[in-house]
Order: sequence, then structure tokens, then C-alpha cells
Amino acid sequence: MIDIFHHLSVSIDFSPLTNVLMTISEQDVDIIGNVQKAFSNFVKTGQAWALLIGLIVGYMFRGFTSY
Repeated sequence: MIDIFHHLSVSIDFSPLTNVLMTISEQDVDIIGNVQKAFSNFVKTGQAWALLIGLIVGYMFRGFTSY
């Protein structure tokens, strides 16, 4: 059998991936706390009301345009 790949040498440098993984592992990740802060900000800035009004108006618009 002829080995046509014997000249190919693959050198993979994992140092960037290692740096990213080490940075992620050093951070204090509080997923539940982040979700709570995001939801609180969502309500505080009025985006919840905008979403609710948009859903109602969109439902009404769909009702008017369908026959």
C-alpha cells in the first residue's frame, strides 16, 4: 500500500483554547443570578409592557387581516 500522507504533519496548538477554558473556569458564574438581574431589568425598563402590548396588537392585527 502506498502511503501518500506520510509527508503531512499536523501540528495543533491548543494554547488559545487552554487560555479560554482557564479564563472561563476562573470566573464566578452565577447563572440564576444573571437571569434574575436580566428579568428585573426587563421589567424595570418597561420592555415587558412593550412585549405584552405588541402581542395584543399583533393578535388583533392578525384577526383583522385574516378572512
